[in-house]
Amino acid sequence: MRKTEKIINATPHAVYMLNDDQTILKVFPKSNGMIRINETVTDVGVIEGVPISSTEWSETIEVPDYVEGTYYIVSQLVKNALPDRKDLLVPKGVIRDKAGNILGCTRLDIGQK
Repeated sequence: MRKTEKIINATPHAVYMLNDDQTILKVFPKSNGMIRINETVTDVGVIEGVPISSTEWSETIEVPDYVEGTYYIVSQLVKNALPDRKDLLVPKGVIRDKAGNILGCTRLDIGQK
């Protein structure tokens, strides 16, 4: 990547980039904006006393215009909804603690080239 490139975290939480030894390489704090997908949740019934719903996703919300050299960390759901955007990055190589909590990831994925 060129030095003029930057990455903005467009998720609702900080993203921790970890080295192979699980030390923190870089932290991307959550930004003021978040790229999301509109969702409609419909209740469909109850199973064993637990409410069950159905979710449908529609248009993406708060998607910035493309700016060369600027990349955005997003969820896989957002990336899947915008497959032609080559500026969207998804956390990969997730590292978890013994309890299963996410500590961070080892790389960001740009998807298919």
